Amino acid sequence: NASGTVVLLLVAEMLADYQGRYSVEILAINGEDHYSAAGEMDYLNRYGNEMPEILVVINIDGAGFKEGKSTYSFYECRPGFEEVVTGVFGKHEGLEKGEQWYAGDHMVFVQNQVPAIAITSKLMPELMKTVTHTSADTPDLIDCHKLVEIALALNDVVRTL
Repeated sequence: NASGTVVLLLVAEMLADYQGRYSVEILAINGEDHYSAAGEMDYLNRYGNEMPEILVVINIDGAGFKEGKSTYSFYECRPGFEEVVTGVFGKHEGLEKGEQWYAGDHMVFVQNQVPAIAITSKLMPELMKTVTHTSADTPDLIDCHKLVEIALALNDVVRTL
């Protein structure tokens, strides 16, 4: 979760001067690892009526591992939207379209009809079995340049939309 938080902080700094068409809300929650998904449930209780106004939720989870590229996947996004975002992400060599994964914080939003993009590491399925949330999950496994690249790509997406 620390690598995702780093990306959020970088994106916040990059978007400090953003005055575009859409509002940007940066939200740090974690809950899919707990049976009750407390962070997501609290958000839904507070802002559930505003779900139809959300263009897209972007979940950054397990990002920046040194091995493999960063991947992104779409959930219930409009085809034209996917094409635009794929085009922006395609300008960043370290990002590629990956397999969908459903055990993440983005899914509670998708279940509430909010489109989502999930960003992670290509090796995330393997890492979830052996490294993530264990004592082996240490900062030396992260390539900080990958985190910067994800933040730059997200900045580009917001400014393109």
